[in-house]
Amino acid sequence: MNLIQRIFRRETTKAPSASSAAITDRTVYVRGETLAMKLAAVYSAVDLLSSTVAKLPLRYLRHNDAQGIFVDNEESQLYYLLARRPSRRHTAYQFWKNIVQAIYLRGNAYVVPRLEGAEITELVLVSPHACSYDILSDRYTETDPINALQGTFPGEDVLHFKNVSTDGGYTGRSTISYAADVLSLQATADTETRRRFAQGGTFKALFTNDNSAKGFGDYTDEALAEAAKDIQARLNSGDDIVAVSGDGKLQQLSMSSTDLQYLENRKFGVREICRFFRVPPSKIYDDFNKTYGAGETANVEFLLDSVDPILTNIEQELAAKLIVGPPRTCLKYRFEFDRDKLFTTNLLTRADYQQKTIASGVYSVNDWRRKENRPAVKGGDRVMITCNVAPVDSAKITGETVIGG
Repeated sequence: MNLIQRIFRRETTKAPSASSAAITDRTVYVRGETLAMKLAAVYSAVDLLSSTVAKLPLRYLRHNDAQGIFVDNEESQLYYLLARRPSRRHTAYQFWKNIVQAIYLRGNAYVVPRLEGAEITELVLVSPHACSYDILSDRYTETDPINALQGTFPGEDVLHFKNVSTDGGYTGRSTISYAADVLSLQATADTETRRRFAQGGTFKALFTNDNSAKGFGDYTDEALAEAAKDIQARLNSGDDIVAVSGDGKLQQLSMSSTDLQYLENRKFGVREICRFFRVPPSKIYDDFNKTYGAGETANVEFLLDSVDPILTNIEQELAAKLIVGPPRTCLKYRFEFDRDKLFTTNLLTRADYQQKTIASGVYSVNDWRRKENRPAVKGGDRVMITCNVAPVDSAKITGETVIGG
């Protein structure tokens, strides 16, 4: 075993003192949302998911028996709360953004409807860590001085939005709790990269021979330890290459500029984080080689596989807790995010889609004009359909004249 091997064996096997523990053990343990959000991939994934949901209009619909369709229940106070301002502290965008963030970062988001008589006047988003849930009694205990909420509420009076659950669906667990190991590895890689770049990426090495102990004489383990300290002191003082007498051989102690980037390890960490949050890497600007077609596919997959389950979760919780009465009455009302905005694409593609829906009789001209917030036009409510096909034996194809037709 040469001197270099002995020095590193000695330095890595001895128990670190309290003062050196922070230096020798650089592992960063990520367990809470504050540290997790300092990772670029986590921040981007959470912000993307929450912003995507928050920008979608939430509609409160009632069934119109005469028309046989669901229409906006705009006369309801609840419609205004959900679509514009749920509480005095939040706009609708801020409200839903914070709910989705809480689902991913804390596992649960709680909302308490505030009543005046039988009417809901406010939807209060409970402050973080101010609510506890008792599974056995199905009751929520609120201790939230910020929103003036204090007391115990039955389960049906609290909107409870949950992340993935391991207890049968009663409470959720945060995504970062499942991804703790991956997040810790990524945080450690970031910290190590920052530490090494702080040194300017300087190359450090020992210039020694194959029998390194010859340069220092016949040393005991204690003497080798002292030699190691001397070498470390010389490196810390600014010497980049330390010479040891004997036939020359350069042994690198620091990583090269290419190694300093940790590219492969950091890329692996980002991809693992994307898997946990179910976000395509291209959506957080990780994949710079994607083609237009691949980007379009990733966008559709993101909307269908990542965003739509969140929307469905919210819609069903609202319907279960805010629509009360006999089943036949409850089924006449529902909550629904306007998903059309998810699939808004470039203007040419959108125009082509509008034309095809009009030509196939799915929408009328005025249907689309209302969607674009434009006034209706005369005759625009008539449903039309393209008529450019006919049976092969019809007069239209054979050219025969139909008398009396």
